[in-house]
Amino acid sequence: METRAPGRSRVTLMVLFALSCVGLLIFLWLAFGGSSPLAPQGYRIKVVFPYADELANQADVRIAGVSVGSVVATAPAPSGGGMLATLQIGSQYAPLRADTRAILRTKTILGETYVELTPGERSSPPLQDGATLPRGQVVSAVQLDQIFDTFNGPTRRAFQVWQQQLATALRGNGQNLSDVLGNLPAFAGNAADILNVLNVQQAAVKSLVGHGAQVFAAINRDPAALAGLMTNGDATFAATASQNRALALAVRQFPHFLDESKATFADLQRFSPQAAPVLAELEPVARQLTPTLAALHDMAPSADHLFSSLGPLIRASRLGLPATTRVLGAANPLLAQLGPFLEQLNPILGWLSEHQQLLSDFISNGAASLAARTTAFGGGGSGHYLRQFAPEGPETFALQANRDPNNRGNTYPPPVWLNTHADFVNGNFPSFDCHNTGSPGDGSQPASSTAPACWVAPPLPGAQPGQIPHLLAAKYPSR
Repeated sequence: METRAPGRSRVTLMVLFALSCVGLLIFLWLAFGGSSPLAPQGYRIKVVFPYADELANQADVRIAGVSVGSVVATAPAPSGGGMLATLQIGSQYAPLRADTRAILRTKTILGETYVELTPGERSSPPLQDGATLPRGQVVSAVQLDQIFDTFNGPTRRAFQVWQQQLATALRGNGQNLSDVLGNLPAFAGNAADILNVLNVQQAAVKSLVGHGAQVFAAINRDPAALAGLMTNGDATFAATASQNRALALAVRQFPHFLDESKATFADLQRFSPQAAPVLAELEPVARQLTPTLAALHDMAPSADHLFSSLGPLIRASRLGLPATTRVLGAANPLLAQLGPFLEQLNPILGWLSEHQQLLSDFISNGAASLAARTTAFGGGGSGHYLRQFAPEGPETFALQANRDPNNRGNTYPPPVWLNTHADFVNGNFPSFDCHNTGSPGDGSQPASSTAPACWVAPPLPGAQPGQIPHLLAAKYPSR
């Protein structure tokens, strides 16, 4: 046995080990909610609870689910009938208001008790440090046995049987029950969405429920059909089960499909105001689409024959189109020289197009106007002459300085002016001018009631009002 005193290094090592053990114990004490003996005392209040047998030191004190302090001491109430709990509140939550309310609650299935505080109004005065909360502001917690005591005897026995049968039903299904509880928040969220949709469609839901009795009555009238439906449903589910991999893939892809559908519908909603005018313009086209398709159906055999017969044409075009290109290239000088010629020809053709009726009358009746024959001239021979008539009147046999007010004439009437009654006004054909009548030239009667009405003919193509038309060469650009 060694009898000499330990060395300085050993003493130092033992002291350090003892200090480390004390420090570890203090750390564990503080970690589990204990208070440091050297730390200053914080803001504290006292609350008397009627039933607080399970309230332990360092129990949580919460406001709206947020921990704001802890229970630092419990003792029997001085006046009896309860437990006096001392609550220490964090400095950031102090002071509490005088109308604060307190109640005991449990937060685990093991019955761990904590203090729930309800903060008062901001206008209420603060509760002083060390003050006791009035008993009227302490709410008694309802215990489970108190709830059962409200039931009568048959109800308690029925509840007992229900719990026993529930235990039998859940035997061996603990994991399934855990999965159900784990998925309950997501199910509740999705159920809320479904209920919102049903709320929007409440009229349809009412109609569905209202007609449900008729549906079940119809099912009851034909049990055989219901049995067949169940049998076929079993076959359907069996076929679905055989394709479980494809079904699982479809279910996995369904959320992505929904996301893409939402994005597509959002784009369609933004696009619909712009598409509405286009659809409104397409509505007449849509009405004509059916007769158009019917006409295409009738034309389809001819079109099929046409496109089937295009083969020889396509083969011939392989030589004909290049040859046509060469011909057109060689015709450039000829076409360039056609410009001056067409500048002279096109005005003549334009005048002839305006006077087609006169030209056709001349061609068809020109020979008839010279068909008359006479032997009075030409030394006894036979000859042709042109029939004419000359109106006789005062203007024919006399010379006058001014035109008579009754004088009407137009050497250049418009084409086919005798075809319609619109070319006559008050029974008179259009005149070249109405200067000799004093009439405004719109067909109204002149100053003299004995003179016929006078109206000026509209200008002819290529002429100004009151002018004789002229045929002038056209001017075409060189390019």
